[in-house]
Amino acid sequence: MLSFLPGRKLAGKTLFITGASRGIGKAIALKAARDGANIVIAAKTTEPHPKLPGTIYTAAKEGNNFGFLVSILVLSYHEIA
Repeated sequence: MLSFLPGRKLAGKTLFITGASRGIGKAIALKAARDGANIVIAAKTTEPHPKLPGTIYTAAKEGNNFGFLVSILVLSYHEIA
């Protein structure tokens, strides 16, 4: 446990976050990464949308910039259903 990081309750924890390529899912993932968590993000957005910025790859890159592990899982609800 990384108890030497005061105020970082997520330090050393691993979180699985869906819908993390943009919006609130991405915001939660980035905040958790800043707080020291290792993140696994799942999203279906792999290609840029003309009106909506961000993909799962750009979100992972932003999280990795904090120096923490951000892993990606590309999935589609069509594949699960």
